[in-house]
Amino acid sequence: MKRSPITRLGSENAIRADVRVIAATNRDLEQLIREGRFREDLYYRLNLFPRFVPPLRERRTDILLLADYYAIDPRRFRSAAAAPSR
Repeated sequence: MKRSPITRLGSENAIRADVRVIAATNRDLEQLIREGRFREDLYYRLNLFPRFVPPLRERRTDILLLADYYAIDPRRFRSAAAAPSR
């Protein structure tokens, strides 16, 4: 998102960082931009590889697949929900 070195809050030293951002929303960001409620520059920085995933209610056949996946090993659900941030 930002190609130059960053400076931590409260620091004077610039550091290099290699960061990847994955963002998701259920909002119409283009509409929010038109309304002035979302920054257009941020939208274009985040929108490099857009993916649309329909809601689960529109993918009913996936429900059983997901249920089977998590029923086989319930720890998968816990680890997915509590993935540590780095």
